[in-house]
Amino acid sequence: MLDITNLFSTGPELETLAEWSNLLKSFQQRLGAYFARSEARQAAFNYIQALLSPVERENGWQVAEQVGDANPYRVQHLMGRRKSL
Repeated sequence: MLDITNLFSTGPELETLAEWSNLLKSFQQRLGAYFARSEARQAAFNYIQALLSPVERENGWQVAEQVGDANPYRVQHLMGRRKSL
């Protein structure tokens, strides 16, 4: 049977999660300035979130599965077009 008492974080854990969420949103806003198209910006955000997730291997297929893409082409295109900042 599922014990739902530990299903949701509370107290300091919840505060830490909120802080991480705010930091990620702030980072995404700063990073967004480097992408002219919203599709590329969203692909970059998805890629970052996939890297932060518990994916075993961060290859194109696994990252694509994590973000809900049918294939790795969007991730590969994003990574192939990166420029030095």
